[in-house]
Amino acid sequence: MNPRLRLALALAGLAGGLVNLALVLRTGHDRPEPLAYLLVTIIGVSWSFVAAGLVAWSRRPENRTGALMVAVGLAFALNGLRLVGTPLGFALWFLVATLPAAVLAHLIAVFPDGHPTTRLQRVFIVVNYATTVPLALVQLLLVEPARLGCDSCPGGLLGIGEHRPFGEAALVVSGLIEVALAVLLLWILVARWRRASRPRRRSLAPVALVGIMLLVLFTIRQALLVVVSRPAPFDVGFDLAILALLMLWPLAFLAGLARTRLDRSAVGDLAIELGEALPPGRLEQVLARALHDPTLELAYWLPDRQAFVDAAGRLVELPAGGGDRAVTILRHDGDPVAALVHDAALGDEPELVQAVAATARLTIENQRL
Repeated sequence: MNPRLRLALALAGLAGGLVNLALVLRTGHDRPEPLAYLLVTIIGVSWSFVAAGLVAWSRRPENRTGALMVAVGLAFALNGLRLVGTPLGFALWFLVATLPAAVLAHLIAVFPDGHPTTRLQRVFIVVNYATTVPLALVQLLLVEPARLGCDSCPGGLLGIGEHRPFGEAALVVSGLIEVALAVLLLWILVARWRRASRPRRRSLAPVALVGIMLLVLFTIRQALLVVVSRPAPFDVGFDLAILALLMLWPLAFLAGLARTRLDRSAVGDLAIELGEALPPGRLEQVLARALHDPTLELAYWLPDRQAFVDAAGRLVELPAGGGDRAVTILRHDGDPVAALVHDAALGDEPELVQAVAATARLTIENQRL
């Protein structure tokens, strides 16, 4: 990641938060929400996603997850527009009010790959963005501003007059579309978890749990809003729960990064364990435990046969790239020594794989000596 770009995004997130902070302090006493709630919703969520996203982006620049997290944080900074206190400010905010949720939904749909891997994901992303601003515009055109939360706005907010006979229908249709998208995203998330291998589930677990809880709460809230007039009596409780989960999402992501670092630090213990003579097949079990991949296979290179074999001497066919299995070749002076055949999901933790592979290579060379 370009350091200048990272600095520019960090400054943009910081500036957006400071502007919003000034707006919160200026209007906080005039609003029904507590000051702390405004600070967290408009600034805390934004800064947490931007900070975690920059960490992720610098760690794996080829993966778009970090960039999407930064985009989520910057989109949440737009919520400060609702504190401007003018009808125009409210209209601008309402047009972009669903954008943070849309970008967050995009992030959840493609995590941890950073890009869509199935047709269903691609369809969801297109529909998700295609309905974001258009739905908000339809509501501004057809629904009375007071029903949207702006009691001080004039009836002709966008200059089209005060009569909006189809406003209730617009609210119901918008709510149903939001519920349908949330259910579809929940299906994508659960389906990904069900088909994920053990290493992939391990990397998904913290974020997936928060994401599922967030989607369930959002779906229930939006479904209730379809049948209950706004403002609804349950809004505060749902908003606080959703806010807490939004703050937990980047923390869960960072917890996953911290766990990866702990795994890498445990490679030292692995080297000590491999310092002792191991019976045939035992080395493979130790490496599988270190990488948290019970399907791992260790294949030894035999120069005289120009082939890889397992501990029992049977030929091992290395899988081609692009599937569910990946290969890490252990080399010494450019020549192959052995190969680790492991789950492709370990590509999310290249530093751990490289550290374990280096330790395994030294062990195999010592055994041969």
